[in-house]
Amino acid sequence: MIDKQGKILGKVSVIDLFVLVVIIAIVLFGVLRLGNTQGMGFLQTAQPITLGFVTVDPTEDFTARVVRMGDPVVEHESGARLGNVVAANKQVAVEQHPNADGIMTTSPMYGYSRLEVTTTLYGYPVYNGVRVMGHLFLVGDEIVIRAGDANLFVYVSEITLD
Repeated sequence: MIDKQGKILGKVSVIDLFVLVVIIAIVLFGVLRLGNTQGMGFLQTAQPITLGFVTVDPTEDFTARVVRMGDPVVEHESGARLGNVVAANKQVAVEQHPNADGIMTTSPMYGYSRLEVTTTLYGYPVYNGVRVMGHLFLVGDEIVIRAGDANLFVYVSEITLD
């Protein structure tokens, strides 16, 4: 099968065959690692996207006040740049607790806010999410973001194509 010159059936060199298999493996790895695996195409162009975030837990007012329009937003774990703040809506946080009759009631948590942050960026839309700098963010994901000088524990509340 392999002759004295290292050729299979006298036609193809074993080394050439090995190099070809390695090249194909590298190309496949690149396509699967960098490409969009959800059917959007390997050479898809980035699209303008609006991302909405809402704080998971009540945020102290002094932290909510430092989030400003134009602040850069970066995801803490991956370092993915998630655009700039275009809106920051601060509302009084509320808590639920049972009253004397056992009925659930809500009352304001003074000194704490519920913060909604909206950013715009360019990314690659996928089903129910967006890929930014090679990282996938889905609606409902809980992440830590840095918006300006504030670190916020948020969930992705909405993703809109602009």
